Amino acid sequence: MLVSAYGDLCIAWDSTRYQDIVMGPMTIASPWTYVRENILLFQASNIFTWLGGFAYGIVIYMFLTARKGAYFARLNNIN
Repeated sequence: MLVSAYGDLCIAWDSTRYQDIVMGPMTIASPWTYVRENILLFQASNIFTWLGGFAYGIVIYMFLTARKGAYFARLNNIN
């Protein structure tokens, strides 16, 4: 999850990538128009991906160090 969140940083937060390309008298539409229209969705999903990655990291650390509440901290409760 952390790698996914890191890979999405430039798309979600760099607004210079969404500009149309002007080449002389022609203007080429940006391939990122769907990002420009849904930028809040991209940014919110990036934030939740970072938070989820860190939460899973904490749970994995709790399992590896045999913490007392590790089984209660896991996100999937398998019985």
